[in-house]
Amino acid sequence: MVRREMSRRSWTLLVIVAGVWGGSFMLTAIAIRDLAVPVVALFRTGMGALVLLPIALRSGALAGLRAQLGPVFVLGVVQLAAPFLLLGYGQRTVPSGLAGILVSSTPLWTALLAVWIDREERSHGRGLVGLAVGIVGVVLLCGLELSGSLDTLLGAALLLVGALSYALGGLLGKKRAQGMTPVGAITGAMLGASVALAPLALATLPGRAPGLGPLAAAIALGSISGGVGWLLYYTVLAEAGPAKATVALYLVPAFAVIYGVVLLGEALTAAEAAGLALVVSGSWLAASHGGETRRPRRRLRRAVGNR
Repeated sequence: MVRREMSRRSWTLLVIVAGVWGGSFMLTAIAIRDLAVPVVALFRTGMGALVLLPIALRSGALAGLRAQLGPVFVLGVVQLAAPFLLLGYGQRTVPSGLAGILVSSTPLWTALLAVWIDREERSHGRGLVGLAVGIVGVVLLCGLELSGSLDTLLGAALLLVGALSYALGGLLGKKRAQGMTPVGAITGAMLGASVALAPLALATLPGRAPGLGPLAAAIALGSISGGVGWLLYYTVLAEAGPAKATVALYLVPAFAVIYGVVLLGEALTAAEAAGLALVVSGSWLAASHGGETRRPRRRLRRAVGNR
């Protein structure tokens, strides 16, 4: 097995990807000020598809799409449309930084779902320890940070269910979107999610023109966090391999917290910092010490997840 080392360029791109994806929570918080959640979700998938589609067509990544229309559409609904709706509604009452931490629990959900869905992804040894550590972090956040308001607790529950949907979509992508490259699968999934979201978005269009800030945030959410973020991620994936590329996923919540504190004026409490450390470290252990972590076919699950 050839060991690929991370170049300075790859590390730089990896940090940029984490920064771009971490910014999605801040952008969502701004966009939903004037736009309904389904409209923002459609911006995420539609703009992302517009960026990725020319690349996928030029590289021939959509060659197997016709044979996989059903599975790819399901993937788009479960992996993109449903989480984007849940995250948007959850962020109406939960600060963006805290939302980023809660959604970073996706690998914990993957480890739990794997017990019933995918034997290869089951956690063993330190993976089980990581699962326990991550759950303690989620309980800490919900108990200390979110206990003052029923609306906030409901928002946190929606965010956790969104992370669950990300995890389920990742497992479905691994099992059902066979014969397609990750670029082809995510492009097809974004197109499918856009079709599913369009009726909801049309039914919730604003009665007046949105402000420039929320509109710009929605556009950036899809084109930059969606399209450009995925392209950069696949660049790192090709250069350094999936194991090193997924380091970006564990930096995302840290960026979400930084953006929330610095740009949106959100508070950072000791409980939130402790929860961040527990959830991220637990997620890393659960993901990196579960199942057959080095099998090549895990690439799709890791590539189509958490954003």
